[in-house]
Amino acid sequence: MSTEDDPALPSPMLNYECYLSTIEKNSTIDNLSANHICMIFDDFLLEFERIEQRGEVTIQIFFDTVEEITNVVLSIESHRLLDPQVRAHPLIRFLHQMFIDLLANWRASAMHLSIKETYIFLKITIVFIHAAEQATIVSADQDKKLKRYLFTMNELLLKIQEQVDYAVMSHTFPIDDPKISSLGLLTFKLLAGHPFYYSMEQFQPIIHYLVMDWLDSYHFIRAVHRLEHGEELTSIEFFVLLTCWEYICSKSLIKQDFSTRITSIDLINKICDELLIRVERTLQQSQFLAPELLSHILERCQQQLNVHNLPSFDNHALTIINHLTNMLKNPLSTTTNKEALIFVALQAFRSFSRNPAFLAIMKRCSLTPVFNAYASSSSSNIKQSAADILTRIIDEHESHEFDRAMKSLDNDIELQNKKLEEPEEIVKMKAVKSTSKPKKNDSMEKITKWDEQKVRDFLIRQNLIVMISICDGINGEELYNLYHMCKTNSTLMYRSLKSELSKVHHGVLSISSYLHFVSRLSTVCDDDDALVYTNVYNRDLLETF
Repeated sequence: MSTEDDPALPSPMLNYECYLSTIEKNSTIDNLSANHICMIFDDFLLEFERIEQRGEVTIQIFFDTVEEITNVVLSIESHRLLDPQVRAHPLIRFLHQMFIDLLANWRASAMHLSIKETYIFLKITIVFIHAAEQATIVSADQDKKLKRYLFTMNELLLKIQEQVDYAVMSHTFPIDDPKISSLGLLTFKLLAGHPFYYSMEQFQPIIHYLVMDWLDSYHFIRAVHRLEHGEELTSIEFFVLLTCWEYICSKSLIKQDFSTRITSIDLINKICDELLIRVERTLQQSQFLAPELLSHILERCQQQLNVHNLPSFDNHALTIINHLTNMLKNPLSTTTNKEALIFVALQAFRSFSRNPAFLAIMKRCSLTPVFNAYASSSSSNIKQSAADILTRIIDEHESHEFDRAMKSLDNDIELQNKKLEEPEEIVKMKAVKSTSKPKKNDSMEKITKWDEQKVRDFLIRQNLIVMISICDGINGEELYNLYHMCKTNSTLMYRSLKSELSKVHHGVLSISSYLHFVSRLSTVCDDDDALVYTNVYNRDLLETF
């Protein structure tokens, strides 16, 4: 017989098989009362306390225990879980909290759950689904809607279960799939309604994250694609999309109607519109945001703007351009993140400009001076971003004013042709007198020693931003060779460079830009007879158009 001073011996782990057998036996004779169920639940909670007191809790033991308990709860007939005494028991609340904690782990682990965590997550969800299936009928219409909703949840559960089983067999884990966020959203909605009525106020941050994750997933893109092509949404897409809409625009959704289908892109447009309005409000305080947060917000913004034929695109694009431009024109000197925020703003412009519609609006805003101010920044990252943006902006500018550029080009070529008619001796004399061209030996010695950065700086100084992407990564000697390739066959090289800029860098190379490029290079590459030679190939190029 032990005394109080004797060390306590660890009690054996609960025999869950025994509980399962007892529940099955009493359920058969309909003798499993709410009191009996609560006594079993009390034993489980006491076992948790004993494990903690013995200091034996490890992650593995904890999850094993939770899974065993969940298996026992699943063995109880669902309608018995709806008894007020059972439903209010701390163990049910524990399972609810475990569901929340697993989603928090999923979020903190970059949307990863282990196999064990995923199994527990699914089993806890099944507990609530089975209980809801046995809920009393409020009305025939509501019952029909709830059954359709629960059927969709079971369908989603099955998909995830199949994925987990495959991961176990193929050893390709942990689980990383937007279906987790979909199931999480649908389960939160279930718990907030009949018959549970759990308050969701304290869980708004995790719900918000689930909504944003789904709207940032390929599931959302696929739903958009279906609606754009007149296809019907799946039940899963319908309910998750509707849940996101309720969360984002709850004041606008007066009445739910699950009996109808979402058959148009209008709902997607409304969701994107509301999200963009929220982003724009946040951008009003962009100078005070952490760079990482601002970058994340702008990425989400870009995704919404990429929705095809968004009716409010122009208004949102212009508002975002104004906010970003203001950041670049008036950076706060007091913030320690000044340079990082400038870089984020430039990177956002760089990404947004890949969208032709957004790029067109950028052009109308006359942003070239804004980006020029950063093209000579001491920060290489900022300088490169600004230069890349200018490549697109200046390109669009020249295409937009092509007629005027061609008229100017015609005048220049006509003047060049008149010079060709002058005696060769006079041309050479003019070339000798010109002080704008360096001697061949001096210039050759200079350009062939340029590194990649000096080539880039030269292009920027000579307003040859359009050629930066093509000349990226080449040194002075290679630039010299490119120039002589242009001289050897000007027409062929123009077409080649124009094609590369269009297909690889998504830019436009106008004739005037190409001629300006060759002309500026001639000042550092050519000898004294460059003027005559340049006149010849300029005329040859013009005659091809």
